[in-house]
Amino acid sequence: MSPWAENVDTLALDIISIVGCSVSMLGLIITVGLHVYLWRYVKSDRVIILMNLSLALILSYAVFIGGVDRTENKVGCTAIAILLHYIYLAVFFLMLAEGIEIGITILFVFMTQSRLKWLLPAAWALPAVIVGIAMGATKLVGYGDEHNCWLSIEGGLIWAFVAPAALIIVVNCVVLILVINAMLRTKSLSEKSRSERSKAGVRCLCVLLPLMGCTWVIGLFYVHKSMAWIQYVFAVCNSLQGLVIFIFHCVLNVQVRNALQKQKHKKHSQSFMSTNKTAFVSTSFSEDSIALPRVSLQQNALRQSFSAGHNE
Repeated sequence: MSPWAENVDTLALDIISIVGCSVSMLGLIITVGLHVYLWRYVKSDRVIILMNLSLALILSYAVFIGGVDRTENKVGCTAIAILLHYIYLAVFFLMLAEGIEIGITILFVFMTQSRLKWLLPAAWALPAVIVGIAMGATKLVGYGDEHNCWLSIEGGLIWAFVAPAALIIVVNCVVLILVINAMLRTKSLSEKSRSERSKAGVRCLCVLLPLMGCTWVIGLFYVHKSMAWIQYVFAVCNSLQGLVIFIFHCVLNVQVRNALQKQKHKKHSQSFMSTNKTAFVSTSFSEDSIALPRVSLQQNALRQSFSAGHNE
């Protein structure tokens, strides 16, 4: 877990990475599970992108914890480095997709057609294209070394990740500036409604973009022995991303809180109706049980009266 660990406490760094990533993974799993549970109330294209982003981050944390320091097997280490390259790029492209979705929703109010049919395939396919080009150009040289299963800085392969990630951060920052400016100027009720639904995503991106940008700027210095303290900062920042998504999209999300209230009210109503129905059936059954003997007595009385009249 801790390459270039000559000047750092390896155990402490491992604990920070494992605990931080595990907490973020738990937060992301809760985020996905909660949105699935409340799907009928929160469903939207933006939420679908959020689910994809959460799943991509969960996979990235799992691979990072389980494989970034598995340098004993060169082939396996190379495969892990390639997978990390792809999945981290996918995370950034999914963030770009979320930024574009929020931007179009706020800036182009009358565009109601779904954009998922091209946003999601592009977010998953473009990272594969970049990784494929990098693999072909380098012939896998630079994917993993004796220190860690990541991209080499010495050979320049790291720029196959840093350049696209930096471009995405810049584009998303521009989109967010335009979106925030538009939200501050909203006047109509329909525009305000759209703004309210997008606030959680805007707030999350406002925190997540600088966090991820700082994380990977720090990551560029991660392997320098003379800057061992950077490893602690990188470990903390890298493990905060999933937690940020959980906080802004679950804990502080008004739409999710309202959906939970609706779901709770629905369950209460169903329970109340079920209880009343059971009581009604039970009461009806009791009344029918009393009525049946009465009918039988009436029928017997009629038969006796008819027999007496016949005999006379």
